[in-house]
Parts: sequence; structure tokens; C-alpha cells
Amino acid sequence: MGSSTFYYDIKSITPANSVYMIPKILIKTIANIFSYVTVWAVLFHVLYHVGLLRDQQFSLLILSITVSVLGALITYYHPKKASLPYFGEETSEDNKYYLMIVADTLFHQLPLLILLYRYDRTIPFDNLIFVSAFATLYRLLYKPSDIYLLETNDPNLKKKSKVVTTIIDVVFLSAFIIFALNLIYLNIKSIKNIK
Repeated sequence: MGSSTFYYDIKSITPANSVYMIPKILIKTIANIFSYVTVWAVLFHVLYHVGLLRDQQFSLLILSITVSVLGALITYYHPKKASLPYFGEETSEDNKYYLMIVADTLFHQLPLLILLYRYDRTIPFDNLIFVSAFATLYRLLYKPSDIYLLETNDPNLKKKSKVVTTIIDVVFLSAFIIFALNLIYLNIKSIKNIK
């Protein structure tokens, strides 16, 4: 029996187990891909550009700036590698690093530039509940240091790892605080409206 990877699961499909294996492969693929903030950000960009998230434009801008900065930090500072475990794929400075640079440009930097180009100044700022709720929920579901391969045993990289991990933790903590403050504000506002 081999390890459960995408390629192993595809090879193990038979007519008898296809009803079980195909949904298993789809669920594992979606779960693996959507464990990255970048995929969510790109999905939110698509929804924004088709008009479904127009009112959340400022939240999307904050998310895009965050993804752009953290994506560049992970690509060019530390850990300079990425992984899709279910697909058995990994990039690093020694292996397919150019793919990380291309992915950073296409999925972290380009969406921000397109949003800045198409930003509609007539839309009022939203209250950031969208982006702060997303960040809070994401952090509750995933551990970024595991997803983004930040932890290391290499003593030379421990300081870089700590810097990036701290920055990411501050971003998620800030998002949670904004979310909590917005909820408190909305509750106070609704109580005042009742009286």
C-alpha cells in the first residue's frame, strides 16, 4: 500500500471503488489547495471583478496588500519554498524555485496591481468585517507555520523563521482584534437603535 497522494489515488481507481475514490480525490484536492490564503484571495478577486464583492472593496484591498507583502516575504526572504503535500510537489531554492517566483508574480502581485488599477474611489470604505472575519476563521482552521513551511531546525534560519512567523501572527491577531471591535460596535449600535 502506497502513501495517499494524488497520483497514487488516481492510479488506484477501479470500477469497483470509483464511487468512493473520485469524491475522496476531489475533497483532498480542494482541501489541499484551499489551505492557502492566496487561493482564497484570488477567489475573492474573481468575485469582486464579476461584481459580487464590490461593497467589500476596501477589505479586499487590505487582504491583497497583506497577501502581496507576505507572499513576497515567503518567496524571497524565508522559507523560499512551497509545498502541495497531497500532490507530492515542493519547490525550494534548489528545486523549481522559478515556479515560486512566477506564482508570486501571478497570484500575489498581479491581483493587487489589477485591483489598484480598477479601484473605484466612489465606493465608500467598508467596516473590514469581511477581511477580519476571513482572517480569523482561516487562523482558527489552519496553522500558517505548517502550511507555509516556516518552522526549521536549521540554526542559521531560526531567526528568519521567527521574524516571518511573528509578522504573520501579528497580522492574524490584528485581524481578530478588528473583527472583535466591529462586532462590539455593531452590538452597541443595535442596542442604541432599540432604545
